[in-house]
Amino acid sequence: MPSAISSTAKCSTQGQVIDMNIKDRDGMSQIWTLGSAIMYSKCDSCNKPRVIFSLDLANKQQNIKTVENYLNLLPLQCGMPLFAVNSDSVQDVFSSVFVRQSVNCGHEIQTQYYANRIAWGAPEVCVHCGSHENISADNPRTIAGQQVRPQCLECVATKDRVPFGKKKVNGRHSLVQQKSNTHKNKNRRGTKLLQTHQMQMSLAVKKAQIHYFKAL
Repeated sequence: MPSAISSTAKCSTQGQVIDMNIKDRDGMSQIWTLGSAIMYSKCDSCNKPRVIFSLDLANKQQNIKTVENYLNLLPLQCGMPLFAVNSDSVQDVFSSVFVRQSVNCGHEIQTQYYANRIAWGAPEVCVHCGSHENISADNPRTIAGQQVRPQCLECVATKDRVPFGKKKVNGRHSLVQQKSNTHKNKNRRGTKLLQTHQMQMSLAVKKAQIHYFKAL
């Protein structure tokens, strides 16, 4: 019988049982690596590509197929668990494939996306908004020895969209201050969006549960 995801759900990695509530902390730090990133999927709300990670790399291709089939029914939502319910169709990957729930719609595109983009055949997207259109051709990829991620023309023109490693022309704000202010703005925007997404996901979970129970 399928069961809804529990806040006390646990997974096992290398013999260690890890509480899913802390999977964005040190206990799951071995997951959030370039090598553990197996695919990406776009958030159903903000349309930004989000990276999906796996502990089970031995069955990578089968896991990808399983996740793709599931997401065709219940699209990914930033800030929410990857699987709304633990059903027969996902029981093999329920405890080994994850998304980073601390990443919400207000956050930039993850590093692992750019590192794996070519291998995945994924498009180059703006680091801020996730759009693949109107990427700035004049945006240098290196400024003062630091890599600069792709940005669309609209985000380049927005004052608070400062490229990585680039200081504002007027020099009034240090790079640390810029990052701090940007982080606060992202969190405020992301919190509002996440509240809406959680309500939407709650409805989706209920619909999924009804679907699976009817299939029994």
